[in-house]
Amino acid sequence: MDSILFIEIESSYKAIPLLVFKRDHHSSIIKKSHVRIYSDAHALLMAIEEQVQEFQKLIEQQTIQMIEDKERELNEHISHLQASAIHQLTLSQQQWFEKAEEQLNKLLDAQEKRLSEAIADARNSMASAIRNRLIKMNQSDSLIGYLSDALHAELNDVEKSLVIVKSYSDNGTTLTIENDDCMVSINTQELLSELKSCLENISDD
Repeated sequence: MDSILFIEIESSYKAIPLLVFKRDHHSSIIKKSHVRIYSDAHALLMAIEEQVQEFQKLIEQQTIQMIEDKERELNEHISHLQASAIHQLTLSQQQWFEKAEEQLNKLLDAQEKRLSEAIADARNSMASAIRNRLIKMNQSDSLIGYLSDALHAELNDVEKSLVIVKSYSDNGTTLTIENDDCMVSINTQELLSELKSCLENISDD
């Protein structure tokens, strides 16, 4: 009769799943070789678990590094976009100010031109009116009277005792006054011509 070997199972192996062992379903005996297989398998599983944990830590580190890199790249991209937006805004403002300054200069130039033209028109109109008035004054009694007073004043004839000789012609009226020391003459046409010449010079300026 064959002898039967019984093996005492330690408490640490009580949690061993029955599926691990390939044994006869009609027997509760576990062979020592099966226990050794399980022990080796358990050690291999523990080693695999350690490697899995290491790989998991490595993946976590790589993931964190990748997130940090992506976050840094995103921040750099955002900073670049902000800088670009600020640059574009500054450039747009500069272009707006340059355009506004250009428009203002054009407006000022146009206003200055219109003002100059208005002043020139006013001076020409005034000069033309004065010339026409001077032409009409050539034989004017008022002008002759004014010139007569000027001749008396020129010779200090306060009493107006000196006689003024008037000579009329197509060239205007000539007024002459004299005393013992000198003789003074004024021609209305020549006087008016000089005045018109002065007006023309003023208009040209």
